[in-house]
Amino acid sequence: MLRERVKKGSFFKTQNFLTLFTLIIGLVTIDQISKYLIEANLNLYESVKIFVLLDFTFIKNFGGAFNLFNDATLDIGIIFIFLVSLICLYLLLAIFTNLVFKKIKFRERIYWSVILAGGLGNLLDRIYRGYVVDFIDITFNPYVFNLADCFVTLGIIFLIIDSFFYTNVRKDNKVS
Repeated sequence: MLRERVKKGSFFKTQNFLTLFTLIIGLVTIDQISKYLIEANLNLYESVKIFVLLDFTFIKNFGGAFNLFNDATLDIGIIFIFLVSLICLYLLLAIFTNLVFKKIKFRERIYWSVILAGGLGNLLDRIYRGYVVDFIDITFNPYVFNLADCFVTLGIIFLIIDSFFYTNVRKDNKVS
């Protein structure tokens, strides 16, 4: 069955490949540049006020989301690298092939690409730095995060909104 799909050309989704690839690379690049600039210009735990409710505070995150297990002595970075690598591989298959989703709209591929870019941004940090650079500090929020985290969150929010919106449209069309 897989051989037949590859022969037919429906295995790889080459339509809009360049657009999705450019989006992913562009977002990862923006994320990595922002982290480089923070690391080059701020000392660890140094904070700079940007706006009334926004500071840039340089933090090294050795743990997971929301700084869970953020302790360099735990040495669990390899576990996070393995898990995030698996998730990124799955997303690559979901975006660029028909193995995961048989029918998926282009806008959904964009949302998944944004999530993948966030995952790759933090994965690169873990591989090359040994930690994730976090710096976006919203003063009323106890967590510090980065652009890659924003990409993952926004991609998920877009998928949720899209599913509600298009589910309701389909239900409305069926009723009328």
